[in-house]
Amino acid sequence: MAREIQDILNNAEIFNLVFENTYDPTSDFQATTVKYVTERLTDLNITSKISWQGTWSAGDYSENDLVIHLGGVYIAVTDTSNIPVTVHTVNPDWSEVIKPSFYEYTNVTEVLNIPSTWSSVASIVETDAPAGVYRVGFEASGSLENINDQALIRLRINAGEWIEFRESALVAGDTVNWFYAYTFTQIPGTVTAEIEAMKVAGGGIFDLSYANIIIDKKL
Repeated sequence: MAREIQDILNNAEIFNLVFENTYDPTSDFQATTVKYVTERLTDLNITSKISWQGTWSAGDYSENDLVIHLGGVYIAVTDTSNIPVTVHTVNPDWSEVIKPSFYEYTNVTEVLNIPSTWSSVASIVETDAPAGVYRVGFEASGSLENINDQALIRLRINAGEWIEFRESALVAGDTVNWFYAYTFTQIPGTVTAEIEAMKVAGGGIFDLSYANIIIDKKL
């Protein structure tokens, strides 16, 4: 059903899908977002009635149909059956109203008595990540039982090459810490991040008090 622009922007349906919560007209954040989207539609010269179509799926769309796809909101500028965005490019049949957003976080605690072979510590699997430039980071903290004991942690993205880090105990019971972050380019689809840990054979007990992974979209 076609609705006036302000009607659809004030409707909880779109905000439930985009922000995964209930639209609250008294919320400064959501009120600011309504203003932003209204201005974006004006910038795109969308002044006629629009029709909210929900999550994009393969099919035919009419001019001024509004959809959500991979975290972004797009409006059709002509009749089309094309997907709104692929890789880093918005299809010319569509205009981007809200840029895709993405943030994933996982945290584990008390990973005890890690063996001398690589052992999974934490992972993220997200199947509908939008295209863009992402930052992945991890941090971890643990303890080594004996002086000169060594522990390793490694990280990889999208089942690629492992990046490995090693720490040694300077005193018995020493606390060891890791932190690392870098950026990468992601195409639409599944993004994965994994960290594994192990101790060097012959050492004492290696425990992790916590470890976490963060992936967020920067561009």
